[in-house]
Amino acid sequence: MRQLCASDYLEVDVYSPHAMAGAEYDGAKHAQLSRRTHDADRLSVLGMLGISIRTLAAKHFYNQLEFHRAINAIAVLLGVDAATDADFQKRQNSLRLHVIERQAPDSIRKHL
Repeated sequence: MRQLCASDYLEVDVYSPHAMAGAEYDGAKHAQLSRRTHDADRLSVLGMLGISIRTLAAKHFYNQLEFHRAINAIAVLLGVDAATDADFQKRQNSLRLHVIERQAPDSIRKHL
């Protein structure tokens, strides 16, 4: 692995060994060129090992439909059932907005 990636280990935000799949959140730190290169190399090695990864970008949080689609894609990848009833989606959106209010910069929050 050392010949393919500079990391001594491979880390994934959410990983399911049973599904050989995981999910990654790419926040602001991942925008730096050196970090993007590191992430690309790491994801490439994970793919060579047969591990599928779905990336959730910051923008997914800022649009309810995009967030819903990304979460559904992660659920399919991990082989789990995602709730689709209106009450769950309402609570999920409330939680999504709460996270944005606490984490997003003011410049982004004002556009929501």
